[in-house]
Formats: sequence, structure tokens, C-alpha cells
Amino acid sequence: MKKGGTMTTAFLRETEFDEEVILTIPEGLPGFEHYTRFVILTVERFLPFQWLQSVEDAALSFPVIRPHFFCPDYHPRLSRKVLEALRLEREEDAEFYAIITIGATPQEVTANLKAPVVVNPKARLAKQYILEGSYYSLRHPVLKERPISQGRHDYAHIDTQDR
Repeated sequence: MKKGGTMTTAFLRETEFDEEVILTIPEGLPGFEHYTRFVILTVERFLPFQWLQSVEDAALSFPVIRPHFFCPDYHPRLSRKVLEALRLEREEDAEFYAIITIGATPQEVTANLKAPVVVNPKARLAKQYILEGSYYSLRHPVLKERPISQGRHDYAHIDTQDR
């Protein structure tokens, strides 16, 4: 695989990325500890969903979403240890991504809010951090049912106009 440039991914086919956007996850992700270099790929037609893509294994990627798109009150607390590991001076400088689980129907799409991928965008460091003692769910519904008329329902897409 090239360093920067183009790679062929399992889901997005040929994809371009720059070396400067590679995230280092020193401990890897749980279950995938040997993979430490990832990029977050954005395909406009799939927004707000993105992919956390390994640059070491083209077959390894995770759909992710920024939690604030569907959970505006999402404000996880980071421990001092995590702040230091990611070289973050303030929690506000962190970016959060929730790994998505795709269900059989749109209503079954869930996001792992209990163990977000926390990113320091300046240092290009990341870590999947389990929020001990939090009430956030491992399977938070991403889409919500919203009635629009009698007897008919619209499963709301993430409405970025509301944010």
C-alpha cells in the first residue's frame, strides 16, 4: 500500500488520501490491536456517515459518525490519562467518532456512544476510549421515528439543518 496517494478499500474501491491525514492509534482498536494507522474517509453522498479505514489493511474499515449529528447533548468526559495519551490540552479540542453497527433496517442502525474513538486532530492521535460509569449506550439508535402525518411515519435522516 502506498504512503499517501491512493488505496483500494473493500467498500469504497479506489480512494485517495494524504499522508498528513493518517491517524495513529498506538494501541489499535479492541480486537484489532495490530493495526495502528487509519484515515477517516468521507464520501459526500454517504454523509454524515464516514469510514475509519486502516491504511495497513484495505479490508479493515468501520463506518463511523460524529455523535453530535444525532445526539446533540453528547459530552463525554475524558480522563486525565486519555488527555495526556492523546496530547490534548483541553477536552474541547477532541473530536469524537462513534462506530456504527448496521442493522437489517434503518431503524436498527446503532452507534457505540459508550466507547467513542477520540481524536486529537492536531497531533493526529486517536484512541477508542471506554467511558466507565457513563450512561451512554453501546447501541444508541441513530435514526429516530418521526410521525409526519396520520398513519404514516418518516424515519428521519440525520437532519443537519437542526444543528
